[in-house]
Amino acid sequence: MSQSTLLKQSLITAIGVVCFTFTTENVKPVNAASLTAVDFSTPTTNFTNGSWSLGFQFTTKKAVNVTKLGFYDDFQNGLTQTHDVGIFDDAGSLLVQGTVNPGDALEGFFRYTSVRSTLLQAGGTFFIAAVTGSESYTFNPEGFSVNPNITFGSSAFRFSNTLVFPGTLSGSEPTLGDSSIQNSDNNLGYFGPNFQFQADEVAAVPTPALLPGLIGLGIGAWRKRKAEATKTNDL
Repeated sequence: MSQSTLLKQSLITAIGVVCFTFTTENVKPVNAASLTAVDFSTPTTNFTNGSWSLGFQFTTKKAVNVTKLGFYDDFQNGLTQTHDVGIFDDAGSLLVQGTVNPGDALEGFFRYTSVRSTLLQAGGTFFIAAVTGSESYTFNPEGFSVNPNITFGSSAFRFSNTLVFPGTLSGSEPTLGDSSIQNSDNNLGYFGPNFQFQADEVAAVPTPALLPGLIGLGIGAWRKRKAEATKTNDL
């Protein structure tokens, strides 16, 4: 292999190393905080009338990673039962599920359990539901807010002692009292369930603007090696 070929390969390697180092060191996700889907300042009604698989419909404005599922603690003094909570896609498939225990960590009016990180793609429609048992749920709370990464849809509920899809599948009509079909009304949500998530942001990649400089560094290294090689040959 000629000296010229070796020098060219050295140049390519130098540029590659510099570019790889730059990209791996600078393209990093911004630290993602734990975000809550919905929140409110004051419950107005605490109510129970049998066991429901109950919650609400929502859509995602961007991709989010669900990390915790929660259940409403009316007086913030501990639950009396465990509660299964899950998120379904709009076809009724259960995507992630967890069980909230009476002593789980309290944040606001909800107690949360950690679940495996589950990605919900941007633009999707989803349903969150929880089994209420004999525990209270609330609706029409004051100071209601929705995280800007999602859009709140409507309430969704079914009579059930177990966690089931609370939505209405294509071709079904909501009918009050029908355990197989979603019921929805004008109340602002049923809580019930809640969830927390992370929405990672990726830092901007300024590589194109710096590429001439990176190439310049590589060329400088190549010229230095070439000069050293010429000096050696002269000797």
